[in-house]
Amino acid sequence: MSRERPYLAAVIGLLILQALSLVPVLGIVSALASLFGFGAVVLLAWRTLRAEGGTHVSVAGPTPAPMTT
Repeated sequence: MSRERPYLAAVIGLLILQALSLVPVLGIVSALASLFGFGAVVLLAWRTLRAEGGTHVSVAGPTPAPMTT
């Protein structure tokens, strides 16, 4: 099930990461998960902003036949 705005899932994930960071050994795992999660959020934001900008040009038409010699 895909949601357009998964705010509740993001908040729950942040709370879980904060709870894991309280345990010394799991703090490293929590830091890595936060790093990768932040990267995923930035990538998603970049793709969303690029897609809504209308800068993509699509050309629809017949494909030219290959040249024969």
